[in-house]
Amino acid sequence: MPLARRKKVLITKDDESLQEADPDTPVYYIKQTGEIFKDYSSFSSRMSFYGLKIFQCETSGKGNLTFFEALESEKTEARVLDARFPEPLKAAVLRSVQWQVVGRLDHLVEAVYERFKDRYFEGERVFVDFGLSSAEDDSKETPGKGRYSVQIASVASPSKSVSTNGKRKASQMENGDDESIVPHDIYGDLKQPVAEVNALDDPKGYTYNVQLVEEGPNGTFSVVEPETHGDLRLGNTTMDVHCDLISRDRLAFSKSILKRFIRECVDRDAAVASPWIVKADIASKYNINQNMPEEVRRGVDAMKRLESDKRKKIIESKETTTVSPSKRPKRTKPAPTEEEKAAKVKEEEAAKAKRERDEVARQALTGCKRAVARWPIEDLDVSITEKEKFSGKPLVRPIPHRISEFPAPDSFEPLLMAWNFITTYGHAFNVSPFPLDMLEAALHHDTPEPCFLIDCLHTGIISSCRSVSAAITKNQVGVTSLVNEYNDEMETDDTVGLQQLVQSLTAFGSGWEKKAVNHETWCNALVSILKEHATVQTMPTMRPVLSHLLFQPGQDEANPESTTGWVSARPRERYYSLAFDLKISILAFLCDLSATGKAVHNAMETCETSITEMRKEKLELKKEQKRLADQLATLTAERRKAMNGAKKGKKKTAEVESTA
Repeated sequence: MPLARRKKVLITKDDESLQEADPDTPVYYIKQTGEIFKDYSSFSSRMSFYGLKIFQCETSGKGNLTFFEALESEKTEARVLDARFPEPLKAAVLRSVQWQVVGRLDHLVEAVYERFKDRYFEGERVFVDFGLSSAEDDSKETPGKGRYSVQIASVASPSKSVSTNGKRKASQMENGDDESIVPHDIYGDLKQPVAEVNALDDPKGYTYNVQLVEEGPNGTFSVVEPETHGDLRLGNTTMDVHCDLISRDRLAFSKSILKRFIRECVDRDAAVASPWIVKADIASKYNINQNMPEEVRRGVDAMKRLESDKRKKIIESKETTTVSPSKRPKRTKPAPTEEEKAAKVKEEEAAKAKRERDEVARQALTGCKRAVARWPIEDLDVSITEKEKFSGKPLVRPIPHRISEFPAPDSFEPLLMAWNFITTYGHAFNVSPFPLDMLEAALHHDTPEPCFLIDCLHTGIISSCRSVSAAITKNQVGVTSLVNEYNDEMETDDTVGLQQLVQSLTAFGSGWEKKAVNHETWCNALVSILKEHATVQTMPTMRPVLSHLLFQPGQDEANPESTTGWVSARPRERYYSLAFDLKISILAFLCDLSATGKAVHNAMETCETSITEMRKEKLELKKEQKRLADQLATLTAERRKAMNGAKKGKKKTAEVESTA
C-alpha cells in the first residue's frame, strides 16, 4: 500500500447505509481501491487527495507520486520481484520468517540471509563456479576453471538423525524413522546463532545433484540432453557438488532483494513484541501454517508482561521522585450520607434538565444543531449573541435557494480552478492577483474592442507553454482526434462541416513557439496549440471552439440578413463573440497544459527556495530573541540587586539618625 508521510494509506470503509439501499441507487466507485461513495462531494474529495503528489512507493521508495502512480509502481516492482526471486526459495524463506519475534526488519533480513546463503533447494537455478573452491588440491591436475548455469535436480541430506534445532519432525516421530531427514530443517528461532545451527546441520555436508541448462527464447531455460554424469568441465551434463562450488545470481538473491521480498509478503502489528506474520493469501498459496504455535504465544505474552512491568516501574520511580516525602498525606473526607447523595442526584438532574431546555431554546432561535466555540466555523453554525439580538438582527435564518445565478453552472468549477491556478502562479505568467468577479466580467466581454485582462492572461499562459511544445514531436493530435470522434456523425447546416474544419485546421500555420506571442498574435497561437495538443477527451468543446474561431457565417449580397454557408475568419476577430462557457474551457485547458511547463516548475522551485530562506531567517530571529531575553533577564536581576542595596542603605541611615 502506498505511503503518505511515512504512514500507510487507509482505505475508507463503505457507508453502512449502502448495504440497505436500493440496488439501483447510483454511487461513485474508485476502481483501483474498490471504495464506494454515496455522494459526489466525498468522491471528489477522495480523488483530490489521491491526486496530490505526496505519496511514496513502499517497495522502491520512489517519492513525489500521486496515489495511483505509487500503486502502479508497487505493482510493477512486485511483478519484477516475483519473477526475479527464486521460486523454490520463496516457501522456505517465508516458512522461516513466520511467527518470528524480531524488532527491526533489517535484523530479520540479516538472520534469514545468514541461514540461507549456503543452502540450496531442489529446482533452484544456480551457478557452479569452479573458481570458488579452495578445497581442491593444487597438486592434482584439474581440467580448469569455469562457470556453468545449472539446475538442482535433487538434494542429498547428510546422514543424521537429529534436526537443526534438536527436534525431530512430526512425520518422523509418527513413522518412527530417524534416518529420513528433511533437507535444511532450519525453521526454528532465528535468534539462535548461525554457528550453532550449522554445527547441528552443516550446510557443507549436503550433496547437490545439478543438471546443466541452457537459455532459450524469451528468457526460458531448458535442460541439456543427453544426460551424462561426471565432471561438467569434461562435457558431462550432470554432476554431484557441494555448496562451496555453488553460487546464486546477485540479481536473484541478495540482502536488498531479500528485504524487498520479505517486506512485500509479511506484516506485523504495532503492539509490543508482535511477531512477523505472512499475509493470509500468500500463506495459503505456499501452505504455511497460519495458527500461532502455543510456545510462541506464551513467549509473546511473557515479553508483553515484561515490557508492561518495566513501564510500571518507570512510572512509579517518576512518581516517587516528584512527590516530596515531607508533605503530609491529604485528609480523607468522610463518606457522604444517604441524604447528601440524594440531594446531589437531585441537583445533577435539575442542572441536566436546565441544559436541555437551554439547548432547545438555542436551536429554536439559531437553527443550529450544536454550539461551536471554535473559529473559523461554518456560517450555519454561528450562534446569534445577545448584543446582535438587541441590534435588531433577524432571529430566523433565511431559507437558502439552490437556483444558481451563474450563467454556466457546469463551468463554474473549471472557472474556479483556472482562477486559483493563475493567482497562485501569476508571477510565472507576469500577471498580478485579481478577484474572481473581475475574471468573470472579462470573460463576459463580447464587443470587438480588446479586453486588456484577457489579452494579458492568454499571452502569459501561452508563452509559458513553449517548453511543452518544444519537448514533443510535432504531430497534429487535434486533427486526428476530431476525425476519429466525429467521422460517423451526420452533418447539419448549423455547424461547420468536419471535412471543411479539418482542411482549414491542417492548413493553419505552426511553429508558433518560435515567434513572439503578444496581444495581437495570441489567438493564432491558441489555434496552433489546440491543433497540436488538444483532443476531444481532454477538451470536449474542441470542435465548437475551433469552428467559431476559424469560420463565420457568409452573408448573401442580395439579402444581407441571410447567410450562405461558412467562410474563413481571423481568430482574433472571432474570439470575443465566443460563448461564455467556451471561453472558460479554453482557459482551463491552457492552465492544465502550462502546469507541465518549465515556467510553473521554476516558479515552484523559487517558492521552495524562498520558504527555505524565510525559515532560516525565522530561526535566526528566534535565536536573537532568546539572546535579548537572556540579556533582559540579567539586567533585571542586576537592577533588582541594586534597588535592594539602595533600600538597605537608606534603612541603615535612618536607624543611625534615630539613635543619634
